[in-house]
Amino acid sequence: MQRGRRRFGNTCARAAAAALAIALSLAPQAFAADATVPRSGVLVGVATTAATPANATVVTSRLADAEARAGRRLALADIPVGWVGPLPLAQLRGHLAMGRLPMLTWGAVDVRAVEAGAYDDAIAGRASALARLRRPVLLRLFPGLDAPRNRTRARGPAAFGRAFARVDRMLQAAGARNVRLVWCPTSAAFAEGRAARWLPPAGTVDWICASVDGTPTGGAAYAPFDELLAPVAELAAQRGLPAMVA
Repeated sequence: MQRGRRRFGNTCARAAAAALAIALSLAPQAFAADATVPRSGVLVGVATTAATPANATVVTSRLADAEARAGRRLALADIPVGWVGPLPLAQLRGHLAMGRLPMLTWGAVDVRAVEAGAYDDAIAGRASALARLRRPVLLRLFPGLDAPRNRTRARGPAAFGRAFARVDRMLQAAGARNVRLVWCPTSAAFAEGRAARWLPPAGTVDWICASVDGTPTGGAAYAPFDELLAPVAELAAQRGLPAMVA
């Protein structure tokens, strides 16, 4: 089901390194309605931890420290969660109240189980809860889907695409039109020209993302950001979608 996605042209992005792990993009004048995309410039954010009553103080303190080091209030917060269990709704509301755009990341999963409906109850419950927020939320499904470690769970482009589309249909059925889906292969997939084969069905993706997979070791450095971004931005521009590096 389509949800009135907006299309726009030139896509660019910036990111912070290390703790500031999320970079979102962009801008053109033609784009005005989607609250997840700035009218101009970029959004810079941070990867966080899902807050629970036991760790909420620590999570809040770490976010405050990241903002102090950045010298600004961060615009986006990535919250990793599994595919089952309650969502950190209080944490989502807190970010929204502070003007941050929250992004939930649902990690690696066997996509055949998603296709078979094994997660339908969990997805439906979460979709309803997100719809009730009535505020914009990004949802990043299975980042790094093409990485070798995920081969037995991603099951190939066709199976992954069907699972991605199933989540999209369930979000729409629940009225969660405030949720924008993020598709996020590894940066290596973009650099090697194999990311596009993993694209889910047309109309299901709202953001194109590259997952910077792993941390450099042995004195190595991250690739220059323009090298990471260029193939991501190219594919995003072809599809008329915003781009993200995470």
